[in-house]
Amino acid sequence: MVLLKDVLFGVPAVDHQQWAVLSGFTRWLIATRASVLPLTLFAVTFALCLAQPDSLYQWSLAGASTLALTLAHATNNLINDYIDHRTGLDRDNYFRVQYGVHVLESGLVTPRQFLRYIIGTGTSALVMGLAVCWFAGGLTPWFALAGAFFVLFYTYPLKHFALGELAVFLVWGPLMVVGTYMVVNGSADFAVISASFVYGLGPTIVILAKHTDKAAHDREKEILTLPVVLGSWARPVIAAAVIAQVLLAVAVAIEFGLYGMAGIVIAVPAALRCLKVLREKTPVACPPEYPVQAWPLWYTTFAFRYARDAGLGLTLGVLVQNILLPVSG
Repeated sequence: MVLLKDVLFGVPAVDHQQWAVLSGFTRWLIATRASVLPLTLFAVTFALCLAQPDSLYQWSLAGASTLALTLAHATNNLINDYIDHRTGLDRDNYFRVQYGVHVLESGLVTPRQFLRYIIGTGTSALVMGLAVCWFAGGLTPWFALAGAFFVLFYTYPLKHFALGELAVFLVWGPLMVVGTYMVVNGSADFAVISASFVYGLGPTIVILAKHTDKAAHDREKEILTLPVVLGSWARPVIAAAVIAQVLLAVAVAIEFGLYGMAGIVIAVPAALRCLKVLREKTPVACPPEYPVQAWPLWYTTFAFRYARDAGLGLTLGVLVQNILLPVSG
């Protein structure tokens, strides 16, 4: 039996019999890889803790923006899988289909059915995004256009030419954090922009680790992700990014008085574990103590745990400083 928690916290293996009894919503969650959508929810929550909405109107804009961004992320995941299926990239036991179900490659849905997911999800994201742009005004439409560009062109050509990692940094950093902040408050200062750079490093570390895990496969498929280009330098670059995020968070906390940013220190234990793993090559086989459902992902798992803790620390720290302490005071 496939449980909702399995869908929300992983990419479960699903056969045709199990798929047949699932609800339409659960099928959509599996097709969109719902377990990674919290990356967007966390970024938006962080932005809202910075923005401190204090009226029903601001909260309404914030809610609509959150929904639009989450649906846009889901649309990107769908487009990614569709293009990689149609171009043959995910065939022949390619890396993507080894650690979770790919509903197209496994034949759970037809390409036509999958296109309905893309059209329905993408249209919903577009309508909600247009509503936010209409009511928020200002620079919001330009942020939305930039986001739409990355949704449509991340899979190709950006990911194929060592620009996918930069796209992730820009989307989950400045676009989501600064964009959401401006939807609520109309403008953003350099402190908010700096905070967005810090936050954007977390998802970037995760995608760098994932592309490092699959570098050999991507090299065979002639996909030039940044780790493929960097070669043996990929792991040191990820390690440098981990260290940089912690140090930059502390620097922003001191420079701009955003002391909540120092909450990233709760991620230091996870950072140390991640750095330790990055010093060694991937095991040739799944270690006995490692979750088999996550294999062959390796660096990704430790990078994700670090990024999760870092995002949580940053968000809780800013929440306490900007919202809870002023209220209690």
